[in-house]
Amino acid sequence: MSEQRISPRQFMKARRPERFSDSVGNDLPILDRSQLEYHLDSLTSRSQELDFETFARRLLERTVCPNLLPHTGPTGGGDSKVDTETYPVAEALAMVWFVGNGNEAATERWAFAFSAKKQWKPKLESDIAKIPATKRGYTKAFFVSNQFISDRARSAAEDALSKKHGIDVRIFDRSLILDRVFGNRLEQLAIDELKLTIAIRHEIRKGPLDTVREQDLQHIEERIATAIQEERRTPVLVEDCMEVAELARGLERPCTEVDGLYTRAVRMAKQFGTPHQLLKSFYEHAWTSFWWYEDYYQFIELYGEVEKLATGSRNAFELELWNNLHTLLYMAIHDGNLDEKTIDLKGRTATLLTELNRLAKEQERPSTALQARTLRLLLRLLVEMHKGKQTAC
Repeated sequence: MSEQRISPRQFMKARRPERFSDSVGNDLPILDRSQLEYHLDSLTSRSQELDFETFARRLLERTVCPNLLPHTGPTGGGDSKVDTETYPVAEALAMVWFVGNGNEAATERWAFAFSAKKQWKPKLESDIAKIPATKRGYTKAFFVSNQFISDRARSAAEDALSKKHGIDVRIFDRSLILDRVFGNRLEQLAIDELKLTIAIRHEIRKGPLDTVREQDLQHIEERIATAIQEERRTPVLVEDCMEVAELARGLERPCTEVDGLYTRAVRMAKQFGTPHQLLKSFYEHAWTSFWWYEDYYQFIELYGEVEKLATGSRNAFELELWNNLHTLLYMAIHDGNLDEKTIDLKGRTATLLTELNRLAKEQERPSTALQARTLRLLLRLLVEMHKGKQTAC
């Protein structure tokens, strides 16, 4: 019989269920992709141009930048020549954003145009031409269309218009809209703004752990915002950012959101935290990528950051964290999710052993030396087990 394996996520959830969401719900999707695609294609037949503009703006706020002005005035942007634009945001507020490119969006002026016209190209050229003509200093222009636009046509139009008008032009078509909606679990946003009628709804019975997590997450986010505004940027702020990321992970929020929160924690640790907090932020992000989202390519990238920070450390606990991630390399290779030669397993193992040998020789710190020797024995055992499996194959 072939060996039946469970995924890392299944294994961790079975062993540590308290670290995952305890809410119970119906897993059926609330909105079918083909249904939304048809609805977008037929907007004009229902005179939903304004609904599309509102939907597009709110979708961009959730995936590109949060600081967009709401639409006012007649259809087509009115006298402002754009349908919406970014507004300046204080660096202290933009620092805590975790979606899109907050630093650029907070300081630059971006223009957005929305269109539901079937002949998208003339509308694109017309709308983009109006943007630099305003002389307002826009640096980026986004054109959002409900039409399907091929990759070749989109790239050619972006390059031509960027060169012609001297601003960075980006086109969002129907396919990209669909990817953003379903990739970020924003189906309810589409239902609400496009006034879709859905027969099946996704109902969730929130568990007690999730209820507490959501309350804690909201409370800590408020504490983070207050600390930023009052310029209390200390290692305590970094700990709060790390805790929010862990709470979102426990709630099983979308991967993009949890990744954004861990990226924010790393950013805060680099600016206001300790070296240990920076290593711990990378470690928790790597641990999450492996066990919760099974993103092995991101895991190996984050592993490299932990390896770099832990090399030369005299803290045995930091080498223990490094060794924990190193153990996962063998698991991923055994399950066929990573290639041993591609990730240079032998080289990474030798590097870790060298560091453990260094700490094991510190006789003036007997506890540290003992812990390093223990980790070294476990690592050697893992290496021998791996050799045995290779020989058996």
